[in-house]
Amino acid sequence: MQRQEFFRKARQSAARELRDWISTCTPPERELFEEYYGAERLERLERLVSEPSPGSRLDRGASPENIVLIPGVMGSELSITSEIAEPQPIWVDLDNLFTNNGIDRLRLSADGITSAQAGVAVSAPAILTLYFDELEFSLLPEFNVRKFAYDWRKDIRSSARSLDKFLTTEFGREPVHIIAHSMGGLVARAMIAQRLASGAECTRVLGEGGRLVMLGTPNRGTYEALKILTGTQEAISVLALGLQAYSSFQSEFDDEVNKVLTVVHSLPACYQLLPAPVSHAGQSDLSIYDGSNYAELQESLSAAHFQAALEMHSLLETAVIPEVMRNVAGCDFSFETVTGADTSTPITNRTEYSISYSGDGVVAHASTALDDVPNYFVSGNHGELMSSSAVLRSIRTLLTAPASEVDLPTTPDGVLAKYLLGEGVGKPIRSEAPAPSISRNLTKGRLILEEIICERDGNGGGDTGRRMQAEFVRLLLSGWLG
Repeated sequence: MQRQEFFRKARQSAARELRDWISTCTPPERELFEEYYGAERLERLERLVSEPSPGSRLDRGASPENIVLIPGVMGSELSITSEIAEPQPIWVDLDNLFTNNGIDRLRLSADGITSAQAGVAVSAPAILTLYFDELEFSLLPEFNVRKFAYDWRKDIRSSARSLDKFLTTEFGREPVHIIAHSMGGLVARAMIAQRLASGAECTRVLGEGGRLVMLGTPNRGTYEALKILTGTQEAISVLALGLQAYSSFQSEFDDEVNKVLTVVHSLPACYQLLPAPVSHAGQSDLSIYDGSNYAELQESLSAAHFQAALEMHSLLETAVIPEVMRNVAGCDFSFETVTGADTSTPITNRTEYSISYSGDGVVAHASTALDDVPNYFVSGNHGELMSSSAVLRSIRTLLTAPASEVDLPTTPDGVLAKYLLGEGVGKPIRSEAPAPSISRNLTKGRLILEEIICERDGNGGGDTGRRMQAEFVRLLLSGWLG
């Protein structure tokens, strides 16, 4: 089987088929699986495949319960669709994303709904499954698992309506559990708010016994979104580097950053991830929702998207149901998290931020907590929560048991205490190793891209370019998806 055909089959296979395939794969196939997942992730999947499933309810003859997995921002594939051609993947296909400024095809028009480029339509055919396979494997065969892919560029409220239709189509009136990572939790909460506004009963909004488990959800936003809008967040720099590389490094880096920002400023969801106008401590700051405070950036920012973000935060305030919700936050003391910004002066790419270790590297602990919703902590950064051993071990109790029966720390100090006592709460805390800096990751990204371009121009060997593309995608999504 050719490499690309293998990867396509891996992406499209149902979890049960993939489990069987990994357990019986040939040595050449295992090499391709290692390239697809990375060696460490593949080893974890192989352990999950070899472990007997709990299956306790199935042993009693009960029907599998329904579960929907929802990824966060950047966690769904995006394809360019046409009536006359096959869908063309763009997120994350580096050739289509970076060649001839292909990223501009992700730009939305002023309405935040339709594509800015005439004749371009974008669909979300699937989630980026390789980041969720461990979680899905751990739930089989006991649960009936489905995955909800959505266009993460668009208004979260629109994605929430799509989620509601998806649940109705897949399950009718049957109860459903939702496990949502990052922004996916906001999509689920927005759907719950919309159902409540339509008269749904509070504690049965997901059906009898249905529950929402949020993993690293920025319930009160994240300052990483402010860094995205100002062009200082690492993913923006990595995308700009990709555009620069595909021009054979003939363009200026700052010009490529501006191209990325032109796209980013058109995406409603990026505004809706901004810190909530009222913080967990009750402090109010509306300055980041006023485009006139963004100095030279204000002309490309959207006042309509800022207003939609404020409306979305107001909607979410109606969707806080302790009986239905569980919240899990990452806690890795080697990853600094931005917890504030100096908005007393114009907001620019030189804005100063405050940082602490009270977060998962993307979302501060104070920004993920919801009043009275049971809150738990596990070791790991934002992108590692879907594959956290502590989450995988506790997911059934998170979904079905009373809050008091969930064997996870309820404070960040509890994570450290359990680790020091030798109790399993996830991977060891890397207190002696600092998180990679943006400049370090950009240096690595440039080296990877040079190999990709070398092969593209006919000077490479074999499949080096494809392997390096997979490595660059992992670098781009690191921190956000693992």
